[in-house]
This record gives sequence, C-alpha cells and structure tokens, in this order.
Amino acid sequence: MKTFAAKSSLLLCGLLLFAAPRLQAAQDDATPHAARWWKGNLHTHSLWSDGDDYPEMIVDWYKQHGYQFLALSDHNILLQGDKWIEATNNRGGVVALEKYLRRFGTNWVQLGEAKGKQRVRLKTLSEFRRLFEEPGRFLLIQNEEITDRFRSKPVHVNATNLRDLIEPQGGNSVLEVIQNEVNAVFEQHRRTGQPMFPHLNHPNFGWAVTAEDFMQVKGSGSSKSITVTRLSITRATPPTPVPTASGTSCRRCA
Repeated sequence: MKTFAAKSSLLLCGLLLFAAPRLQAAQDDATPHAARWWKGNLHTHSLWSDGDDYPEMIVDWYKQHGYQFLALSDHNILLQGDKWIEATNNRGGVVALEKYLRRFGTNWVQLGEAKGKQRVRLKTLSEFRRLFEEPGRFLLIQNEEITDRFRSKPVHVNATNLRDLIEPQGGNSVLEVIQNEVNAVFEQHRRTGQPMFPHLNHPNFGWAVTAEDFMQVKGSGSSKSITVTRLSITRATPPTPVPTASGTSCRRCA
C-alpha cells in the first residue's frame, strides 16, 4: 500500500484514527502496543450502480469471510434516498432476488409494482449498516467512485469516507480530470472536517492513465499524492499472500 505524502498522509491517518477505536479487536493475543493489520476492501459495487447483487448480500459475504471493513463505492452515487429497480431485469436477475429473499426474508425485502413490472427497493447504507456493524469486528464506510472520463479515456477516482456526493468534475486532459476530482475530495474535507481521502482506481482500465499523469497529481497544499489501484489490507502473518477483492461479491469492479 502506498500512502499519500505530507498533508495527504494526515488525512489517511485521520481516517484510520477515526476507524481504529471501532475496529479494536475483541480478542487479540498481541501485546497492547503491537501493530495490527485490518483486512478490508474500499472498491466494490452493488445494484445501486453496475454491480450484480444487493448491498446487504455483498456486505454479508465480506463479513462472513473475515473482513474487518468494507466500503461500497458505487458510481457517482451514495447509498442514500429512495431507489427502486426492476426486480428481475438487472445484473443480478432472478437468481440474486431469490437469494436475497431467502437470506433476509419478506419482512426486510421491500417489493412493489409499477407499470406491470415487479420492483424492489434498494436499502440505504443508514438502513442496513446496523445489521452488520460490530465494535471491534466490522465497520462500513461511505464511499463513492467518482466516475469521469476525458474523451474516450475512463478516469475513476475513489473517494473514501465522504459525507456528501461529489459530481464528476471533468477537465481538459486526463491529468486535469484526476486533479479536479482529488481537489473536490480535499475541499469537502476542509469544509466538513471529516477524515477522507481519494485514490485512483485501476489506472490501466482502458489504458487511460499513465505513470506520468498521476506523478503530477497534487495532494492538499503543495504535496504530491501517490494514488493506488486497490487497498486490500489483511491481518495475515507474512509470508501469507495478501488477498485481493477480485472474484468476491464484486464481479465487475470497474
């Protein structure tokens, strides 16, 4: 994991300090001052954008597989407000709906009908987080994948621990698009005082971003930020390989 330099690193540290008390291990044989590793994923999608499963199903998978934190980073949206989708005409289809109903039941799953088609309401983060979060065991973080482009080149910047939605900022080059998204995250941090940080997702997606592009991205103030493609942290003891998020509940993490 590469960290932001100078002032940018303070934001990352601030977020970790914010999360650490809630992730304090309930049972830990390490010494009181020993470093700890937290296993989590900051980049995955649900049916709120182009994922293929309901957010509760995804969160349940991660928690059951030993992750300590998770952020659903759907495209240009926060998991807020009233959102209905067709119950079977989506990426998850009938199979996902049947599994969702079996796991959470008809008292939780909210079904309806419009224009002769069955619909299902997607639950918000504030609704379902209480089902999963546990002090010392599991934390959910609000994220957004700010999804933008320059001409035909996709530029996706993850924004971690946001309070408010950030719209795509645009720009006259790949570098300018990245910089504008990064600036928007830092501006929200300054305005709200909430710890948050940006990182660049999959820079080789569509071969859009070069090393020269992201080497020029400025962090807060005059510091330079080093962007990362994934943040996958594990509590494994070296030399155990660090697992990535690929192949889990997010089948399409672009």
